Amino acid sequence: MTDGAVAAVDLAVLDSSSSLSAGDVVFSPAAEVRLPLAGAAGERPVEFFNGTGWFLAGTAQVDGAGAARFNAGRTGSYRLTGATSDSLIQSVAPRVFSPNGDGRNDVTVIRVDNPTGLPAGGSVYDVDGARVADLTPGPAPGLSLLWDGRHDAGQPAASGVYLYQVTVGDRRATGTVVVVR
Repeated sequence: MTDGAVAAVDLAVLDSSSSLSAGDVVFSPAAEVRLPLAGAAGERPVEFFNGTGWFLAGTAQVDGAGAARFNAGRTGSYRLTGATSDSLIQSVAPRVFSPNGDGRNDVTVIRVDNPTGLPAGGSVYDVDGARVADLTPGPAPGLSLLWDGRHDAGQPAASGVYLYQVTVGDRRATGTVVVVR
């Protein structure tokens, strides 16, 4: 496993007579997946491989007894991710973004390591240190935050470098993103 994965699983439905994979199967309702996972209780991001890359698909609940569980909506490859160090920030994507409404790179998503489940929050600042906006919950609340390139009042932020600060409990991390208009 690479890229911060702490556990991985491939889900397949097999034909009972041939033991061959039945292909892409959608589960309705979603199937609950349970797998062993040592570590602290809390939440971990779950990613799904769509054939070209990994994307955030939800969260897994990790209990104190060494088990993780999450819901899977279809067959395929899933992985649980988590920091392998003390780093709070797992990734920032895209780091350079263009919030112009074209549906591509309109927001930046900051993924955080948050096994405690404590609220994640943060703010964005310009290079002079003036607060521009609060980060909002991302695709996996508690595990990701996003910024749409706008001030809190809704007006677009100018092109340039911006600083962000993320907080989870008593942990803090900072970094930079770039707005291109």
